[in-house]
Amino acid sequence: MFTFTGTRFRPLSFNVPKPLFPLAGQPMVHHPISACKKIPNLAQIYHLGFYEEREFALYVSSISNELEIPVRYLKEDRPHGSAGGLYHFRDLIMEEDPIFIFTYDFVHA
Repeated sequence: MFTFTGTRFRPLSFNVPKPLFPLAGQPMVHHPISACKKIPNLAQIYHLGFYEEREFALYVSSISNELEIPVRYLKEDRPHGSAGGLYHFRDLIMEEDPIFIFTYDFVHA
């Protein structure tokens, strides 16, 4: 989930969305997502956020191919915040069980 605009990350986030900013040679969001490959029977990974889809299209395609797991970016119509984004896409997200939620800054279990 990408729930914030990266204002505290400025000026670095002016040209690159914070989740895609390089950290240790990979986009910041790559590290927790690549760790998801260790989750048994993982069926789908959803990114939730309000950045433009075109900004994430290449990354989503690349990580999906790398992990061999479908990855999908769900763009909110407006920033809903953490719980609001989950609620907004609840019907789509809850099609699969179990569910594991994380933001690229920290992880929730």
